[in-house]
Amino acid sequence: MSELRDTAADSSRAFTARSVLIGLTGAALIVAADYVNAGALGNSPLIGILLPPGVVTLLVVAAAANGLLRRVSPRAALARGELLVAIGLIWAASGVSGWGLVRNLLPTMVMPYRLMISSPYQWEPVAKELPSWLAPACDPESPIINDFMAGVGRERAEGLGIISAVPWGAWVGALAGWIIGIGALYGLVLCLGAVFLRQWALAEHLPFPSAQVPLVITEPPTRGRAMNDLFSSKAFWMAFAVVFIVGMASGLNAYYPKVPIIKYNFAFWGIWLMHPLTYASEWLFIGSVFFSMVGIGLLLSLDTTFSIWFCFMLVQVWRIISGLAGRPMTSWMTWEPQPGALLVYCIMFLYIGRRYYKNVAASILSREKALALDLMRERRWAIGAVVCAAVFLAWLFAAGMPLWAAIIVMGLHLMIIVGLMRVLAETGMTYLQTDFRSGPYLVETFGKGMLTKKATAVALVTGAVCYDQRDHPLLMSHTALRVTAGPDSRPGRRMLGGIGSALGIAFISACAVGLILIYKYGSEKVDFWGTISLMTLGGNALAAAETGNRSGQIVINMVGAGVMAVISALRLRFPWWPIHPAGYFIAIARPGERVWFSMMLAWAIKFALLRYGGTRMAAFARNMGIGFIVGEAVIHVFWVAVAALVWLSGGEPRPFNFSC
Repeated sequence: MSELRDTAADSSRAFTARSVLIGLTGAALIVAADYVNAGALGNSPLIGILLPPGVVTLLVVAAAANGLLRRVSPRAALARGELLVAIGLIWAASGVSGWGLVRNLLPTMVMPYRLMISSPYQWEPVAKELPSWLAPACDPESPIINDFMAGVGRERAEGLGIISAVPWGAWVGALAGWIIGIGALYGLVLCLGAVFLRQWALAEHLPFPSAQVPLVITEPPTRGRAMNDLFSSKAFWMAFAVVFIVGMASGLNAYYPKVPIIKYNFAFWGIWLMHPLTYASEWLFIGSVFFSMVGIGLLLSLDTTFSIWFCFMLVQVWRIISGLAGRPMTSWMTWEPQPGALLVYCIMFLYIGRRYYKNVAASILSREKALALDLMRERRWAIGAVVCAAVFLAWLFAAGMPLWAAIIVMGLHLMIIVGLMRVLAETGMTYLQTDFRSGPYLVETFGKGMLTKKATAVALVTGAVCYDQRDHPLLMSHTALRVTAGPDSRPGRRMLGGIGSALGIAFISACAVGLILIYKYGSEKVDFWGTISLMTLGGNALAAAETGNRSGQIVINMVGAGVMAVISALRLRFPWWPIHPAGYFIAIARPGERVWFSMMLAWAIKFALLRYGGTRMAAFARNMGIGFIVGEAVIHVFWVAVAALVWLSGGEPRPFNFSC
């Protein structure tokens, strides 16, 4: 594993006016393009799959263009630190338009009232308890809600008329109420992420694989060479060519079925239907090669990739044994231990860095101690985290949630996001998600026994701020902090504020474009899953609350906690122990089902390279991995652009679902 390069982002030429302007402009444009691409075209998203292909492609193009500009006009070219700051801001904000925030938030603001007349669950008493300032309208028959669901009609949607057809006043007022809570939570996590970064990167030497992609791509070439080590590598171009050829054939086949497709997936239904293999997950026998995940796997240590696919296999063995014992399990049942496992995982990494975190906490109360320990920046971030936590709790309390419940919800939010932030730092996977949500989990656990109707309603609705963590803005932001960190592995002094600004601008852009598309085409077309899924609002949790507490859930969580505790203890005690705690967590989550084969393939390739080529092949594996990642991103964006051109010319675009 090669160490991350010094980004030089703390130099005086990094956080400049032009780097920030480029980053903020790019943040607004990429979320708008992503929303149009996915919502209007129904195309595979620019952001929202395994790695953000739109940002990776933009990074490659920007690095190449900047290299040419440096040769023609060195003064006009961006310094490497400037380029990384600009890309970091775009990378951080790119997830705002996805399921982690806006694409779930907008339907959540409307659906509780719509479900009053169309749901099998008792949503009417829940919706009536919601504060009016969290919704654009509270009447399920309001034109604001009806037009949101079905669109405003062809006549009103023609041309620029759709802009005036959107009830902006109602939405701006409601979104202003939400932005207080979202901003406070995001500020809290960003401040904590900045505090964690130094410990994780400098003291624990976590690999941050996804951060390696922009850092290696932007490395300057050695004197006298036109390209850097990556683009001069045969391994990079071999991997790039493989993915590009496979993707080109897939895209051509979508438009011209006579073009033969190069298969990169597998399906062994016949084997799965054989007893007792039917007790295992179907994803053991069907799946695809995710090229970007193969690339990430090649950047990881062998024990990490081994842990992901091996633990997935162990879960399948357990499912078969349980089925033969008369207690068959579904995928949902294998995901249920996640809360307990994630809690122990967070306790584990807090224990590892306990001295550092204790010093940071002490520095809040003593400026002199912060100066003595060189923790002044951490002191400011920690104080910022405390302030943001207070604002978030006050926001939940003002909405109608009792303080004790608000504290639990905030703690669950932090456990989920910070825990996945740590998983991202160790594995590089942006395709991360937990199959439990903070607000609904509170309702499901405590139910009618302790929660009032108002507290239940607020808990369910506010779960939208962290419903889906795939490509979540906060996870992307932590990668951006690492990319722009200085030699001491701390973010630049102004980078945290820059990321906050990029997230805010991207939020405004995504909401504006999203509302225009929704009122033009209807929410079921633009944000189908967020609109039709009761899970978005915790329908299962509401059903559980209506029938009583789920004490069984606590037992399952304890099982997950116990397994994670054993794996973590062995990992800390015995250096030879091959199972990584992050690998176990991924294996019991939905992403594990989808990426296990790609991780096994990456493990096999890297094992063979190191076994027969020695440690000198580590750089070869790294370059090959980035070649897979860049190749997937470029071919993906190419076919997205083709679909956009076909759509603009009045044709029928074909969705391109390559490796996603």
